[in-house]
Order: sequence, then C-alpha cells, then structure tokens
Amino acid sequence: MNRANSVYSLRIGLSFPDVRLAEVVYSSIYPDMARERIRDLTFELTLSGNSIVCDVSSDSYAKFRGFVTTLLRLIFVSTKIIDVVSNDEL
Repeated sequence: MNRANSVYSLRIGLSFPDVRLAEVVYSSIYPDMARERIRDLTFELTLSGNSIVCDVSSDSYAKFRGFVTTLLRLIFVSTKIIDVVSNDEL
C-alpha cells in the first residue's frame, strides 16, 4: 500500500433526544472546532434538527486522528456537563 496517496476520512453523525440538546452541544463545540486551522485537514460541522454531523478528511493520519479525538472529547464533556446540570435542576 502506498501511504503517500492515502486520504483518511470519516463522517460522524450524532442524534440527540431533542433539538434543544443538539443545539446546546453544537453551540458548545463549534467555536473550538471552527478555531482549528490545521493544514492538510478539512472538516465541516453541521447541525440539522436533533443531529450533529461532522465530516473530516486529511492526508495525514496523525492530524486526522488528533482532530477526531479532540472532537469526540468535546462532545463527551459537553454531554456530561448537560447531564450534571439537568440532574441539578430536578
């Protein structure tokens, strides 16, 4: 396999129980993702109803992996914070 011509790509789709929750998670992660300007990496983060979709591609496996890991961490932290806040409101 000639790795010099490899392109790594992934589409991540996440559905939430309601539109409001999807909007909160999207609003919390979008600024960090939009700020990332990584050469050799392209991404698009979109909100559609109760779903968030992210398309990522890169020629560099290290940059691809780093971006996807960061994205998943931000989503995880956002949803955990929402869980804590929601439980405190009950």
